[in-house]
Amino acid sequence: MNLKIETDIENSIFFARITIDSLGTESMSEDEEREMLRNFPSRVAYRSLTFTRNVTIEGTAPVVTEDSLSDSVVEVTLPAMTNREILLDAGFCAEYRIGVSRIADTAVDDTVLTSKELVAQAYCLVFIDVVTEAIEEILTEMRQKAPNFEGEEIISV
Repeated sequence: MNLKIETDIENSIFFARITIDSLGTESMSEDEEREMLRNFPSRVAYRSLTFTRNVTIEGTAPVVTEDSLSDSVVEVTLPAMTNREILLDAGFCAEYRIGVSRIADTAVDDTVLTSKELVAQAYCLVFIDVVTEAIEEILTEMRQKAPNFEGEEIISV
């Protein structure tokens, strides 16, 4: 499965969208992966996800990092979100929008996320990272359930 990540800004509203670009892997055809998604329906549920990541600045843009908190790395947690459950199928679409005016002044700091625009970008990146990780985990579980069960064969007796 290949995911398509889109980010955009319009009228000071930062936007992130995750959709499925194509199905199939090196070891699984598009039809096989579509059938797996149909046989093991799963949903990405926001309530079961923790939208928190460490963020740093590379160049002039925020990036999610595995680095520990420091003067150049801060923890970013998205503001409370409405719970959504999105079926993981070929039509999957997860979106996040945040307007700069909705960002609390306390989210801005003096060293890393020094403006509300940087905070909005960081929020979008955290959303993307958390949701894509959840999709990876769901797919791994699906692939382990019945990797070679389906098919047919003829046996001579």
